[in-house]
Amino acid sequence: MAKHTFKFDRRRALECKLIRPSASHPGEYRFDLEIGDKDGKITRVPAYGVDMQDAISRHIWTERSIKIVHVFQKMENWFALAWLLTLAIPAYFATTLNSPGWVYGGLTFSFLIFAAVILFNKYIRRRD
Repeated sequence: MAKHTFKFDRRRALECKLIRPSASHPGEYRFDLEIGDKDGKITRVPAYGVDMQDAISRHIWTERSIKIVHVFQKMENWFALAWLLTLAIPAYFATTLNSPGWVYGGLTFSFLIFAAVILFNKYIRRRD
């Protein structure tokens, strides 16, 4: 038999097998996914979900989230600078315009950024 060589323009799910029901989450199942990468390499990964479509969708979202985390980790210094600017710029305008509303706005925006980072971190670490 001839061995198939795969070459895709994007990643594809080649095969998905139902393995067993999940022991920790009743009503969910474990699936094994075979994913064909762009370079032709085949990767097998576990995925969990209520059905096959749910398992594949969850796996895709997990991969996307991991990619976003890697991008944010590379830009860590920029986030610190942006946070300082959200405090410094409103403080400057508050002193020059003699209006404390700028400080309240800067603190609110800074708090929203901080809350968004915490919520995203909880989303990423929900399966640990």
